[in-house]
Amino acid sequence: MQLHKLKSRGLKKKKRVGRGISAGGGKTCGRGTKGQKSRSGSKAKPGFEGGQMPLIKRLPKRRGFYNMFSLHWQIVNVDKLNKFKNETKIDLKLLYNEGIVRNCKDKLKILSNGSLDKKLEIHAHSFSKQAKKKIEKVGGKAVVIKVSNVALKRMEQAPVTKVTKEKHEVSKKEEVGNIKTSHSAPKTSKNKPKSRKITKNKFKK
Repeated sequence: MQLHKLKSRGLKKKKRVGRGISAGGGKTCGRGTKGQKSRSGSKAKPGFEGGQMPLIKRLPKRRGFYNMFSLHWQIVNVDKLNKFKNETKIDLKLLYNEGIVRNCKDKLKILSNGSLDKKLEIHAHSFSKQAKKKIEKVGGKAVVIKVSNVALKRMEQAPVTKVTKEKHEVSKKEEVGNIKTSHSAPKTSKNKPKSRKITKNKFKK
């Protein structure tokens, strides 16, 4: 092996075009005869198909957007919890191991369908009012797990926004009333400025 005989596999010689017909890349330089792509400086935007309706526009549109703050819930009804023994602590992991829930990374919500006979301590992210009543009626506990999420915070602040909307509407009405009163009234004989009476100076002789 000699240094001048080493070959680099990474480098490839650039094809020389326009050097005669016999070279294989002469005359049209591999671009073909005529047409938009044979011209110098021709560029087409990605997805362009020569004027026909492109594939992007032919496909059905998927409207809307994906909310990055959305919460995914695993819903469990009260009647499915009767299989557990009395005074068992139920959470999302236990329900996942038992096959009641499909995903243990989502949030858990308990609903009130059916009846509950067992005294249980249930830890979930949300309870319906009826479900909470049924759990407490049997002597169980409904423990709410707090979720630090933007979507939940917005849900909690929903009644406050309603009040602000009402206030906003009232303020709008007041503004409209002020604008109406501020407009200059049409000039009538009553609204004309009173002319001052010129009186003679008594001190002049």
